[in-house]
Amino acid sequence: MRKKLFTIVTVVYNDVGNIEKTIESVLAQKNKNYEYILIDGKSTDGTLDILDKYKKNFDVYISEKDNGIYDAMNKATKVSNGEYIIFLNSGDLLNSSSVLNEIENEIIKNQSPDTLLFKVANYDGEVIGKYKHLNIVNYETYGCHQGYVIKTELQKRFLFDTNYKIKADRQLLLNIFQNDYRIITINKYIVKYLDGGVSSKDIINKEKENIKISIYNNVKLRYIMLVLCISSLKMVLFKLSELLGVNWESLKKTTIR
Repeated sequence: MRKKLFTIVTVVYNDVGNIEKTIESVLAQKNKNYEYILIDGKSTDGTLDILDKYKKNFDVYISEKDNGIYDAMNKATKVSNGEYIIFLNSGDLLNSSSVLNEIENEIIKNQSPDTLLFKVANYDGEVIGKYKHLNIVNYETYGCHQGYVIKTELQKRFLFDTNYKIKADRQLLLNIFQNDYRIITINKYIVKYLDGGVSSKDIINKEKENIKISIYNNVKLRYIMLVLCISSLKMVLFKLSELLGVNWESLKKTTIR
């Protein structure tokens, strides 16, 4: 049987209000050259009732306890068979019914790169991933895992490092970058992602992980210092926003975005 071009992975845990629209955005794709893997962390809020409605649409469906989002994503990776893997977790939406066609066109045009990095946008239309050229300075800010389209064999080789609870996607991208795989950046966004996840709430630990990743991966000292300065600034501003009762996202936009 011929391998599918894409594996789409959705990870969910207790998100009854958002999971259905994520699934529907996948099923609406005109390009059907994909397998769909659904990993649930043993939800208890009614999510399983929704998943049961769509069970026939999943090529792999697992509902069992896990050790967090990246553990669940690794679990999906290990059973993936598509040529490229896309992570679209609960609350995230493919931007249109033509997204997979657009990605396939980019794969063909760029002669099957190892990784494609697309932009993503939140529900308000704010685009993440503003750099046209990836380098050691900005690789960690180029979007997030929802915008990564990675060869599955490469994803299986590296997997997400579950020692990092928030920034394991940055660690993964750094592994690919430092091992000289071919990475293409695409100036269009393919996913609307849901704000409010752990990376937008636990700012202090997120920035600590940024610093740790830079140090542990032997990033050059001047870049470690750059990350240290940026992360420290974010932590100070976050604490200040708490003290003043100012919305962190609003403060971030006016100061460091």
